[in-house]
Amino acid sequence: RENDFQVGDPHALYCLPWADSTSRRLRARAAEARADVPLPAAEAICPDETELTRGDTFQLLLQLTEKSLAVADESELSPRWRLLETLRQFGHERLVESGELDAWRARHLAYFADWAENITTQLDRGHPLDFRLYMEGELNNLRAALAWALDPKANRTDALRLISAFSLISLEYSLLKEGEEWVRKMLPLADQPEHRKWRAVMLHRGAYLIYLNHWRAGIQSAYDFVKESERIARELGDRDLLASAIYHQYEILVGLEKYEEARLLMEESVEICRATGYQSQLNCSLTALGIVLTKQGKMDQAMEHIEKAIQVATQIHDLWGQEFSLRTLGTNLRLQKKYPEALKTFTCSLEVANQMGDRIGVGMILANMSIVTNVLEDYHA
Repeated sequence: RENDFQVGDPHALYCLPWADSTSRRLRARAAEARADVPLPAAEAICPDETELTRGDTFQLLLQLTEKSLAVADESELSPRWRLLETLRQFGHERLVESGELDAWRARHLAYFADWAENITTQLDRGHPLDFRLYMEGELNNLRAALAWALDPKANRTDALRLISAFSLISLEYSLLKEGEEWVRKMLPLADQPEHRKWRAVMLHRGAYLIYLNHWRAGIQSAYDFVKESERIARELGDRDLLASAIYHQYEILVGLEKYEEARLLMEESVEICRATGYQSQLNCSLTALGIVLTKQGKMDQAMEHIEKAIQVATQIHDLWGQEFSLRTLGTNLRLQKKYPEALKTFTCSLEVANQMGDRIGVGMILANMSIVTNVLEDYHA
């Protein structure tokens, strides 16, 4: 019976080290993968550089596949392997008996903490659909690593690196409920002075996840989270962290009708981003400032900042930023009753959202377009 992608115990492809001794050890380590694994992960995690080296891994995987002990899947990005379920269970048992289970889970956690940190640094540089495909292929491995990260024996630093990165992945790819749940579970782990930066990251992203999941029912909890994040960032003197912590307050403060506080904070975030060259955050903070100014009825000032945000997003080829700022500009134009201009802007935003595969964004834009076309009496549209 083949191990389905959605189930299993993920550190078992890293048991790859039992038939001949090297192959047996490879199969044992492979047995600990909850899902299938790509070659780079197997090569990084399975070798012990004594009985099994990095260079052996690929050839051994091919041998296991030829013997029908493993299944190879050709993906668009990299070949992936998984063990048959009965072998996975056997490999897991061998790891338990040998006392190696915790060590291989630790290697799995460290690898995917590195993987998640790396992908989050590139989110603004590539095409979102490519990253979605890449991320979805590893989602069950990320979940397995997060589950092990909660164990008292897990490396605390790797655990916090992983959840900090996963909190951004969950926001970018609408894993909102899951992201909030993991943040709440992991936040107590960030309880030492050396963990403060990771705690601040979890707090401001967690605040936004709480707000998006619960709206007004969770707004006070979100506010408490984000204010603690801001306080930590100011104490650390980390300006980029502060710019992000401030930015994640805008919707919460707008929801609390604290418009002037929101305006002052967004202006501070914009100033920090310009000083540090934090371009991707600058785009978001300019757009957020435009939203706040719109709420205050300062339409011309809002338009100025939103148009600057569009310029920044276009210059750095940030599709997420382009869609966000274009959608915000369309809303501003709609509120000014400039309906033809609003419809044109929403159409541009819709093209970007479809290009990214952003279904939530598409839904929001279409809702706005339906309002505008109704006012224009274009009922067919």
